[in-house]
Amino acid sequence: MVTIRYLVAIATIISAQSVLSADKVKLDVYYESQCPDCYNFFVNQLRPVSKQLFNYMETNLVPYGNAHTIRDGDKVSFKCQHGVTECLLNKIHACALARVQGTNLKRVLLASCLFDHYKTPKIAGKLCSPKFGLKWNEILSCATGSEGIELEDKYGNETNSLNPPHTFVPTVAINKNRGDDNFQNEIANHLKSVICKTLAEAKITPDACNQ
Repeated sequence: MVTIRYLVAIATIISAQSVLSADKVKLDVYYESQCPDCYNFFVNQLRPVSKQLFNYMETNLVPYGNAHTIRDGDKVSFKCQHGVTECLLNKIHACALARVQGTNLKRVLLASCLFDHYKTPKIAGKLCSPKFGLKWNEILSCATGSEGIELEDKYGNETNSLNPPHTFVPTVAINKNRGDDNFQNEIANHLKSVICKTLAEAKITPDACNQ
């Protein structure tokens, strides 16, 4: 049964992540929480570029990656590439993103903070939650309960609906375009350049793109 809290959480995600104005580049970031390549992307690309160009970016975060959803009647569970700790941290990401208030940049910074401590999920959650106005006990309760399962199932459906399916993480769509492997490699290593080129096509030239 879909809970009221779940509906509120989804409404929060939609309102915070789905609003896109004409002068912003939309990023959809499909990732998993204990992937070293995802760590490198968040820490070395997404976080610093978002700080510079936050007025020109809207980032939809999808913490699921290469996980698998297992259904047994009404019971839903997950099998994650990096084991049970990654499944827990994926749900910590999901629960935290459903609760954080503020700008889209704040959501990126929250997820990036969790990546700063990605090898230790509960330490990551405990350290990052208060920095973003969240209560760790609420996040943990969500991540270990039915709400976390519902949120992660939603992210799994979003990831599994990709056509063609993703083959690696992180996978990033720029204005719904994933391009080829070369484009994904450019995003992974030169995100600022990709964002600035996309803005330039719309005749938008932020000062940060000239630095």
